[in-house]
Amino acid sequence: MNFRLLRLAPFLITLVMGVLLLLLDWLMNEKGGLEFIQRFELASYDWRMRQMDPPADAGRQAGVLHVDERGTERLKQTLKVNWPVPRWIHGVILDELTAQGALAVGYDIFFTRMRPEDKAPAMSTAAAPSSDEVFIQALRRSGRTVLGAPMDPSRSGDNVLLPAAPFAQAAATAGHALGKADPDGVLRRVLPLVEDASAGRVWQLGIQTAALALGLDLNRAQLTPWRLTVPDAQGRTHYIPLDGHGRLVIPWRLSATPAASARNRSFFDVLGDSQRRRSGQGGGPSSFWQDRVVIVGSFGANPPLADAGPTPLGARTPYCATHWNIADAMMRGAFIHVPGPATRAGVTLALMLAVSVLSWKLRALWATAAAVLLSAAYAACCVWLLHARGLWLPLALPLLGATSITHVTMTFFRLVIEKGHKRRLRSVFQQIVSPRLLEMILDQPHVSWAPRQKAMTVFFADIRGFTALTDDSRLDRIGLTPGQEPPDPAQSQALRDRHALDTVNLYLGLVVDTIKKHGATLDKYMGDCVMAFWGAPLDDRHHALKAVRAAVEVQRRIHDLNERRRMENESIEQENRTRMADGQPPLPPHALLTLGTGINTGLMTAGFMGSEAHLSNYTVFGREVNLAARLESLSGSSRILISQATLDAVSADDPALAASARGIGAHPMKGIQQPVPVYEVSWQETRKNNNEAQAGAL
Repeated sequence: MNFRLLRLAPFLITLVMGVLLLLLDWLMNEKGGLEFIQRFELASYDWRMRQMDPPADAGRQAGVLHVDERGTERLKQTLKVNWPVPRWIHGVILDELTAQGALAVGYDIFFTRMRPEDKAPAMSTAAAPSSDEVFIQALRRSGRTVLGAPMDPSRSGDNVLLPAAPFAQAAATAGHALGKADPDGVLRRVLPLVEDASAGRVWQLGIQTAALALGLDLNRAQLTPWRLTVPDAQGRTHYIPLDGHGRLVIPWRLSATPAASARNRSFFDVLGDSQRRRSGQGGGPSSFWQDRVVIVGSFGANPPLADAGPTPLGARTPYCATHWNIADAMMRGAFIHVPGPATRAGVTLALMLAVSVLSWKLRALWATAAAVLLSAAYAACCVWLLHARGLWLPLALPLLGATSITHVTMTFFRLVIEKGHKRRLRSVFQQIVSPRLLEMILDQPHVSWAPRQKAMTVFFADIRGFTALTDDSRLDRIGLTPGQEPPDPAQSQALRDRHALDTVNLYLGLVVDTIKKHGATLDKYMGDCVMAFWGAPLDDRHHALKAVRAAVEVQRRIHDLNERRRMENESIEQENRTRMADGQPPLPPHALLTLGTGINTGLMTAGFMGSEAHLSNYTVFGREVNLAARLESLSGSSRILISQATLDAVSADDPALAASARGIGAHPMKGIQQPVPVYEVSWQETRKNNNEAQAGAL
């Protein structure tokens, strides 16, 4: 029984599982492997995002000026134009946004080519400004407009198509609108910067627009896989967390629908603001966009306005909301933080360790319930941390690996390997402890089986009269008729030994059955002597009391047995007279044996004797064991002798029983320097008191 391996098993399993989980984390996050776990993690992130309401300050510093089917229909009715509208309308709207005090404007509408054929209203001559020129002039007056740059379809890779040169020169700068979905097709991350061979460095549209509003100097920005560091004009440094692969996790806080935010306005509404202001009907400009970032984009659901796809918020989210959420996050300083490898490993290993301990210490059903509760608590913590702190803790690998797989592995170990361990424990203990105590041992498989020193009580009991019984010459006449000579000496000795052995086994069986009933662990038989102890393998703080009570009951039962055998001997004697008269062989009388008992309490070492492959027995040894053996030798017949330590322990649990013991002086003991105080427990007095108590109860 490899107890060392059994003790180390949970640690070995935890170690192996820990290494495996770290390897899986590395494969998933660094190599892009384990797609099924990745998909589960991404889906769990989307679910967490949908559980959250936007923060109270979300959208206050950034909004969307959106165009949709309703707005284009109104434009068609009032101005007789279709989408895409002439550029002069963009110029009018941009002037209105500037008048209303917008900090910066980002266009998720692309101006990659000129349209010189379009004319501004009331301009009928060829020399009149073109529609493009009206917009260009508005861009110059604004000075705080970022034009979107889509992917260049003529080139492969992350390349952008910049606005037409006149627009690009008039605008403050350009920002790329590239979006690269995750493997499941959902847009969650964007590249903060695209290094284009022809266009140069192009920052993401939302980042560029917010940086313009905040006065950030992106020319001096430092980009690492985990962080974007940007200084501002006042010398302060702004930090934008990335995902470890140089991508920004889009903080999808704001839902991109017209009804979802009261802080957005439609294209047509702002055009109306401009008309009222210019006509003098509305007084000064509206303050709706005062000190706010504006993203101009489409909320349309159908072509040519449709520009939507799957995001954590839904299957058809307008992509202009990407820039809106990024700009809003930069204005508020509220980003999504992706934990690094050390944090992920710490969380995963902590969960795994907790589940390992629970699965090892608790019963299977309770361990499963605890693992489920721990998983639920961790999932709730992940939701709260994402909402309150913007921390994207991993959920898939900790739940699938750290809790589920670890729990299943530990449970499998307990059900399969511990089954063999219990089978061996049963083979060792089923003959030396009571069935009840055996089940308690088997129900506590984590009891340490290493040799250990602890306070226990040891019991020695020797059958008195056994030697005289084997030498009784009367046994030679068993089964012989009068006048018949006994058989040869060898046959006579064998007959005598068998009868003596049957007799002593009767007495020993009574002793063992009684002490096991009181929770003893039977150590061994030594000829006609029994050794047992209390307090191991299971702890028992009442070990001394149980040992003394067992000794008292053993003496009482030996006395009762002898009384029955004495009465039977009288019957046998009468029957033998008749048998002798009839010429039949006489029946042997019953031998009457007694018991001497020694008990001591103290520190002893308990453990298995023998090698791992060939265990002998579970035993105790030490000075206090030797003292108990000396007390048994001193006890004589029908006496219970105990030490001072045993008396003190019994006094704490049962003062009445301790009071029945009387001191018989200090006696020298072999191997012990000082005389030892010895006490005798009067089992006859105890029995008398019990009988009187029972009579009083009646």
